[in-house]
Amino acid sequence: MFQSPPAYSGNQGASYKGSLEFTLGALAGDLTVPSMAHNLVEIECAYCDVNEGITLAFPMWNATAFDGATTSYSISLDEAAGWIKDPKNTLLQWPTPTQCEMIEVLSGITAIRILGDFTDWYESIALDAVALKAPASGISEVPVCAQRTPDASTCTCA
Repeated sequence: MFQSPPAYSGNQGASYKGSLEFTLGALAGDLTVPSMAHNLVEIECAYCDVNEGITLAFPMWNATAFDGATTSYSISLDEAAGWIKDPKNTLLQWPTPTQCEMIEVLSGITAIRILGDFTDWYESIALDAVALKAPASGISEVPVCAQRTPDASTCTCA
C-alpha cells in the first residue's frame, strides 16, 4: 500500500463529509482478475479510542472497479458512504463506523494508505493527485459534540 507522508497526518476533521480524492493508473501488469478482498483505502488514528487505535477502511467492493486505465477516485468521508471499521479480531465482521468514530479518526489521522497491489501477481501502479477535500459547501460539517448518545452512534450537538 502507498502510505501518506506526515503532511496528511493530524487534524483533518474539516474534511468530514468532504472527500478523499486521488488518481490511480497501471504501468504494467494484468489486472483482468483483481482481488476484491483488499481495502482500497485505510485511514488510521493510532491515538483514537483512548490510545487503542481505530482503522477505517473503504473496501474494493464499494469502489469503482480498477482495470489499470487511469482512474480518478472521489471517496466521500462520511460514515454512511461504505466505510467499515477494523474490529481488531479476525473472527468478527467489520461494522460501519459511527459518526463520532469517523470524526475522531479524521481529527487524528496518523496514516492514510491507498492500495497499490490489486492482484496476487505482479503489476506496477502509479498514484497521483491525493487530496483531502472539505465539503463542497466549503463549510465544516463537523458537529460540536457536547456528548455522545447512549449507543455512541451519533453526537449530541450543542
